[in-house]
Amino acid sequence: MVSEIEVRFEEFRKTYQDFETSDLVGLVIKAGQFLELVTWEPDATRKAMNLLYHEIVGYDAPLESGWRENWLSAWSELGASKASDYFVDLNQFAFFGLCPDHVTRGDANTIGLTKNALARSIHSFVQRGRELLSSIPADWGENIELKRTVLAAEARIATDMGRPVSIEQLAALCRVGEKSIRNLLTPKTGDPDMKSNGGMIDAADAQRWLKKRGDYKSSIWWTTQNAIATEGQVEAAKGSGVLDEVVFVPVARDGSWFHPVECRNARGYTVGSKGSEAPIADYFEALKLLAKAPTPSWRRPNENGHWGIVAGYQWARKEASELHKLLDEGTAL
Repeated sequence: MVSEIEVRFEEFRKTYQDFETSDLVGLVIKAGQFLELVTWEPDATRKAMNLLYHEIVGYDAPLESGWRENWLSAWSELGASKASDYFVDLNQFAFFGLCPDHVTRGDANTIGLTKNALARSIHSFVQRGRELLSSIPADWGENIELKRTVLAAEARIATDMGRPVSIEQLAALCRVGEKSIRNLLTPKTGDPDMKSNGGMIDAADAQRWLKKRGDYKSSIWWTTQNAIATEGQVEAAKGSGVLDEVVFVPVARDGSWFHPVECRNARGYTVGSKGSEAPIADYFEALKLLAKAPTPSWRRPNENGHWGIVAGYQWARKEASELHKLLDEGTAL
């Protein structure tokens, strides 16, 4: 039986379009342009930007044009970017009510937390986005997608924690204009669905209104956490690194996953972030290391055959027998 969590994750995977990434690329380019202006060193800036590109990509990708054009055209290779990975997580929390993967995989102590304690961890996670927004110079563009996702995430965690929410935040969560929310607060006839106190809307009012909307997805981040805790308990009870029936493998934003054959190189499997990579001969040992990592990262060839680092942003369930079969068939080849 497919769980509500799995259905929600699959819906997110199919509909997410990574719009925040375009804003991030624009900010990187603005930062590079600023460096050129403040240093009067275009050549040094080019070297610095190319080095940054290589560090994020994870391998020496060919740079056939200037750094501006390269960042615009080759963003599909930047799957391991910590910033873009963060906003994938933030989006799935903001608009789909799922627990951010960074919160659960980044801190083993989240397993078994109370709902309020986990909510505080998520609140801290959301605040990182706010810190980024607040640091962007006013003339560096509107960054609409970044702003909407951060505001929506703030609205969700605020209402889930019983805290007031601003008109701007609630509008972002519902993907409507602020004027629509203001009209609800001051209807021409009848009593308003919600009331504003100094520009802030009570959490109970906001929740009641949200639940009436057919396009609003209620929060299931606590359910997600319970499922993750159960998975961890099952693995611990079995006492080995490999589950007898099912295992969970990391999946990257491009849909690729830690495949036992496709990700194998001459030394076995290369796991770990840039600068902390380690060759692991055994697939299931490599999988154990990925499961313990704050952000599971591994090398795999892209469609052009270039080996680069990708980062997992969610987990997929696989039958252990299926993985063993793939390994056996790959060895036979």
